[in-house]
Amino acid sequence: MLPTGFKLCLGKLSEFELLVEEMKRQDVFPDFITVDGAEGGTGAAPKAFLDGMGLPLTVGLYLINECLKRHGVRNKMKINASGKLISPGAQMIAFSLGADTIYSARGFMLSLGCIQALQCGNNTCPVGITTHDPELQKGLVVGTRAIRVANYVHNIEHDLEEILRATGCKSFSELTTENLYIPADTVLAEYHNEAESQKIAS
Repeated sequence: MLPTGFKLCLGKLSEFELLVEEMKRQDVFPDFITVDGAEGGTGAAPKAFLDGMGLPLTVGLYLINECLKRHGVRNKMKINASGKLISPGAQMIAFSLGADTIYSARGFMLSLGCIQALQCGNNTCPVGITTHDPELQKGLVVGTRAIRVANYVHNIEHDLEEILRATGCKSFSELTTENLYIPADTVLAEYHNEAESQKIAS
């Protein structure tokens, strides 16, 4: 069987809590949850969503990880993280906030030559990446761009390994908020602010 899961950008924590409670009630859990941030989104997304619906990845990822631990089901599923995780520094933050895996479509798209024309869903990509138009596809010179993508992957892996060694950890699974390269208090403050706003809203 193939792994089954879902992707979300966290909006209201209380709604996610209800979802977790229902998972426990039915004793049915996804293999993974992918957490995106309000800063994510593709050129095919509605403009209203591109303008920042939901919580930023760092806050949403932290809240979801803590929620699953609080309900005693964190070991039932993996957490993937996405949302402009282009650089190794941003990827390390996601690992430290509880992600089991990360991915970055944007990083690969940019290394491939994406100019962020926001025409992904229109079949009119001017650089030939997200189009089936034969004339526009000519703009994507595969041989040249493949080298750029390979360089991006090699450099990301190298830098991630160096940063991991600098923390003293042997694997990404050992990372915690103690290893963050931004003040942990900032993340915790955002978490508590969100928790307070949830109380006020309810």
